[in-house]
Amino acid sequence: GNADKFLEKEPVTITAFPAKNSVGGKHDYYSEAKYWFPDPQNPDGPYIWRDGETNPDNFMDHQDALVRLNQISGALASAYLVTGDEKYAKSF
Repeated sequence: GNADKFLEKEPVTITAFPAKNSVGGKHDYYSEAKYWFPDPQNPDGPYIWRDGETNPDNFMDHQDALVRLNQISGALASAYLVTGDEKYAKSF
């Protein structure tokens, strides 16, 4: 099933991805607004909103790590609840 592919996956958390723009520590979640871009007419000014466009230069590693952890833990917990097989509970 879907959960079986996650049995051997190591958890990867935000601490694996340093956020260079963060003023917090390595355990602090950091994100940047995905629809905001530097204004080419005013590079030192405020960012501008581009609806539906994702800024490819934004830091997304923490969000990606949490989404991955959510998918893995959700699949494994669900598999354990449905099957009662301890292998799913032990892997996370």
